Amino acid sequence: MSQLGSRIRTLRFAKDIKSKDLAEKAGISEQALNALERGRVENPGFLTVAGIAETLDVSMEYLYKGTPSFTRADLAALGRHRPLLEGLHEILGIVLPKLEGEEG
Repeated sequence: MSQLGSRIRTLRFAKDIKSKDLAEKAGISEQALNALERGRVENPGFLTVAGIAETLDVSMEYLYKGTPSFTRADLAALGRHRPLLEGLHEILGIVLPKLEGEEG
C-alpha cells in the first residue's frame, strides 16, 4: 500500500466514511478509490487527489507527504494553549532523551 493510499484509508476510517460515499463526494468511482487506497495507482490525477482531500477536509500536502497544515483557526487555537504546549515541550526534552538511552 502506498503512503498516499494508506493516509486516505486511515482518514476515511477515522472519519467513519464508507468508500462509496467518499468516492461519490470526491467525484471518482469507488473502484478508482479502492485501487488508490491499495497502492495500485502510481500517479493519481491532481483533481482526484484534490477531491479526496477536500472531502476528507485535509490538505493535499498532508495526503502526499504526511505533513499537517494548519488553518488560521488552528493556529489561533494552539496560540491560546501556548503555555501548556511550552510546558509539554520542556518535559519532552527531558523525557525523550532518557527513553532513547534505554533503547540503545
